[in-house]
Amino acid sequence: MGKGGEQQTKNAKVSVSNTDQKLKLCKLSTEELRKWAKAYGMNAEASRDELLVSLNPLAVGILDPLRPANLPLEPPTFTLTNIRDAIPAHCFKRNLFTSLGYLFIDLVYIAAFGYAATYISSAPSIVNSLIAGLSDEIKASIPAEVMRVLSTYVIPNLPYALWPIYWFSQGSVMTGVWVLAHECGHQSFSESELANNIVGTICHSLLLVPYHSWRITHGKHHGNTGSCENDEVFAPATRSMWGNEMLRESPIAQLWGIFVMLSV
Repeated sequence: MGKGGEQQTKNAKVSVSNTDQKLKLCKLSTEELRKWAKAYGMNAEASRDELLVSLNPLAVGILDPLRPANLPLEPPTFTLTNIRDAIPAHCFKRNLFTSLGYLFIDLVYIAAFGYAATYISSAPSIVNSLIAGLSDEIKASIPAEVMRVLSTYVIPNLPYALWPIYWFSQGSVMTGVWVLAHECGHQSFSESELANNIVGTICHSLLLVPYHSWRITHGKHHGNTGSCENDEVFAPATRSMWGNEMLRESPIAQLWGIFVMLSV
């Protein structure tokens, strides 16, 4: 829902004859107005005049031909308390040794993948040595065309296939280390704030991400989640900032956004 849409519509009780604003949804049928009112959590049974006034602040978005399908906004049948009560109590207990155990496992994976990567460049010679060590009977059972393809195209190019696999695998594990460091910033790694900050500083520094500056700004982000004015991370761009929707969604605009995110 657009910023302030819900608050504005709650106060929109005046009739069409008493408002000076231009009503932009007059061409929509009453049935369509009721559909949009229901989608935005308003009183869909109100009169047509009341619906026109209530929905008017949202008219630009409703009439936008490029808008995505409207998400269901009906209140859920459960509460946050229900969700919290369904989670086992031990999941809320912070334990330094348990957290360090998970960190140790990730570091072991990183070391193992790093060691395995030292053999990637020599993978063709290793495979050729293995093939050479096969018995004559096994070699004779392999079709000559298969051996030609393997020796000409597959084996020499093994490093080109193995390096991306290594990058993805190592990057996934290192992301796990970042997640643990992220929890240090939330003080959920352990009961000790000192331990959290020490581990967070070390892990973030190894990943080239400043810890304390991130911890402070990230805390402000969570304290202002959903705020279009104060959220430091997911603040949506306004139309006036980009000129038009197509420019904002263009590849060069996305690349610029990534650059700003990683550098500012």
